Amino acid sequence: MFGFNKKKNSDALLTQYDIPTFPTTVLNILSKLRDPEVSINELATSLEIDPGLHVRILRTVNSVAFGLTHKVNNISHAVNLLGRGRLESLVLSVAVKDGLTKNNQVQWLDMSNFWAISARRAAMARGLANILHPNVQSDVFTIGLLQDMAVPVLANAGGNRYRDIYQNWLGCNQCDLTEPEQDQLHMNHAHLGAQMAEYWEFPQTLVDAIKSHHALSNEAPLSVRIAALIKGSSENDTSEIIVEKAQRMFNIDSTITIEMLGMIEQAETDGLISPGATLVEPTSGNTGIGLALVSAVKGYHVVLVMPDSMSVERRQLLQAYGAELILTPGSAGMAGAIAKAEQLSADNGYFLIHQFTNPANPATHQRTTGPEIYRQLNGKIDAFVTGVGTGGTITGVGHYLRQQNKDIRIVAVEPEASAVLSGGSAGPHLIQGIGAGFIPRVLDTTIYSDIIKVSNDDAIATTTALAKQGVFCGISSGANLFAAQQIAWLRKTGGLRYSVALGIVLTLLFVVPTTLFANQAQTKQGRVTWVNDGDTLQVQGVGTIRLIGVDCPEKETTDRDWKYLRHGCNDQHQLRLSAASTLKRVIQLCKGKQVQVQVGGDKRDRYGRTLAYVWLPDGRMLNQLLLKEGRAIVYRRFEFDQKKEFIRLESIAKRSRAGIWQ
Repeated sequence: MFGFNKKKNSDALLTQYDIPTFPTTVLNILSKLRDPEVSINELATSLEIDPGLHVRILRTVNSVAFGLTHKVNNISHAVNLLGRGRLESLVLSVAVKDGLTKNNQVQWLDMSNFWAISARRAAMARGLANILHPNVQSDVFTIGLLQDMAVPVLANAGGNRYRDIYQNWLGCNQCDLTEPEQDQLHMNHAHLGAQMAEYWEFPQTLVDAIKSHHALSNEAPLSVRIAALIKGSSENDTSEIIVEKAQRMFNIDSTITIEMLGMIEQAETDGLISPGATLVEPTSGNTGIGLALVSAVKGYHVVLVMPDSMSVERRQLLQAYGAELILTPGSAGMAGAIAKAEQLSADNGYFLIHQFTNPANPATHQRTTGPEIYRQLNGKIDAFVTGVGTGGTITGVGHYLRQQNKDIRIVAVEPEASAVLSGGSAGPHLIQGIGAGFIPRVLDTTIYSDIIKVSNDDAIATTTALAKQGVFCGISSGANLFAAQQIAWLRKTGGLRYSVALGIVLTLLFVVPTTLFANQAQTKQGRVTWVNDGDTLQVQGVGTIRLIGVDCPEKETTDRDWKYLRHGCNDQHQLRLSAASTLKRVIQLCKGKQVQVQVGGDKRDRYGRTLAYVWLPDGRMLNQLLLKEGRAIVYRRFEFDQKKEFIRLESIAKRSRAGIWQ
């Protein structure tokens, strides 16, 4: 339902914030919000907006960070004024219709200070700007044509630089083109984003990532390279490339939104529902966001039932899209939410979508998501990795990919704390969006060949690492990427070229710099079965290294007493360290420099893991590796102040609230 803040009427708010530059059509939208019964379709009709234009705007420019003026200095007031975030595409449709986007600016906005339509979106934009351009003290805004890449336009630079770059790209003064006309000229968002990033001297890694993103897709960009592209690697290099399906902000035009649209349209085709009906569905938040969006556009009232253990942000976002939210005890899990939704359907005649049992769920992914991924990667896929919530994505996409190439590995991801697919027991976990605690009926358990269990800590740590690089996504996206790394790094044989990880939460907004998860300490040759003084390794990006001061046990016991520290892409390149070795080792470069290595010794975290650190001579960390049960992974990478030669291992047991090693 639409509506203003009940404490003040719309006229008072408009007067209070003095918005003289708003066009009449936008004021009409705001004034019509007084009527809580008006639907978005009725509003579009009354404003004489072409339905086709509205749908096009929703699907292509959809998540433009739409705001008011610099005089609205409180984001919550902006949300109230625009009457729930779901009006953004409608207002933008009006702007396109009335020619208000000429020169690629929403001209009636004050360009000196732009507020996003929600606190989350504004925080993302400002946080991204701080990461990319920390020296610029300014508020930021994003322009619709760049939203897919979420490249921030710095407010104090304004529209002229944007327009100049756009003119250079087109090679002519055609800046008054509408969005459909731009599409006809095949103007690609990622290309423009790359030029803008270069113009503003953003980090080169981001520029490279944006260009790589563009190279992957000749259509609306949806997929990005997330890891590898190791510097200097050739086309024939066997380094893994992990591709993350970057869904757009707030699940608009994402696979889950398409999934919910497919199920609703199938119900409409079957004559089960029509606009004006009330829909009900249990959700952990992911599908609920897509369902709320589709319901808002198509004119349905939606009631969502969600465990109260889900985040407050999810609740707020669902309510912002106009959904009625009912919470169930978190201890009952998704089963409790399903039971409550079924009760509401039976008692009130609400239509239950049945995402866990609805055959239209996987069918939609088989018809849309699978072909999209296969097409954009030119069929160069060895493994498809995704978290299992309803099971619709992995079933639908998996069947399509297997039809194209039976050798593609389909990998399921589930929470370690609720590993039902692996035969374990259901339990509470923090990876919202996957791990329902039971095996959904739509899930084809024969479609996947591997199951990766991801702990809460690993999922959160990966998500946090991405956020520090300016990539904002949900915890299940972190779990997907973590699992994809395991498939890429721990595979039994070499040769994997592409590994696809499909994020299913609000997920990624743009391309991550390509150095985030790249392991630069890769061996080019040699195998060390276990370590002795004087052993050498050839390490890419570092040179030849020699191990000195290594204290191995006098005799080998059993394999389980050894941990493997992987430096390469397959089993032919590994450094085998004894768990009984001394705490500190020194790796000496043959050029005379030394690198500090610290191994956790007998200190373990709650999962029985220990850490190994590799430090460069100038105090920078080369790699931090997590060792457990015969394997090791690059947990995260970062640089320290050069004054710090190394950080002592005593801090290994100290953990932050987010579960990150300190």
